[in-house]
Amino acid sequence: MLANDHQWMLYGGMPKDTSEFELPEKDETWKYEKYQYGVEKEAFSPGFVRETLPESVSNYIAYGGAASAPSENKAWYFSGLVSPSGGEIFEPSVDDPDRTAVNVSRTLITLDMKTQQEETWTNTTLGRDIPGRANPELVWVPVGEQGILVALGGVVEPDFVDILGEFVDLEKNVSILSSSIARW
Repeated sequence: MLANDHQWMLYGGMPKDTSEFELPEKDETWKYEKYQYGVEKEAFSPGFVRETLPESVSNYIAYGGAASAPSENKAWYFSGLVSPSGGEIFEPSVDDPDRTAVNVSRTLITLDMKTQQEETWTNTTLGRDIPGRANPELVWVPVGEQGILVALGGVVEPDFVDILGEFVDLEKNVSILSSSIARW
């Protein structure tokens, strides 16, 4: 969930493969607008609104880290996992590994909510010295002109756990994570 003081957006996540409800498309997400801000809108009504993401941003991502800075009207989604095809993802399945989120995303998604109903999504590729990871915590710290993002923890090489959740090479992953923390 990415939010400011007036609205929030649902982004990413891992749905169950079920026929009980319609799944969002790759470029769809939901926004909940509670309060109006900025320029007054004639037809503003609190509630859910389906949003279309830009072509460079996919909703098919899970296990990333999210942070919001309501005072700045900005939010971020750091790294996470995507499927091998970049398509739909569902809960892990031995039967359908192509729709299982196992590849590390090297992206930082930025949501600028400065202008309500004209939000801007940006997809930035992480630098080579910033490892992507699964399940990090992301924190916005209000220092300097724009603040900084700090990624804590997570798994740099999540392939050390197989699809059944069993450890494959834990020592390798811990040493990579330790060296990565030293660089920050």
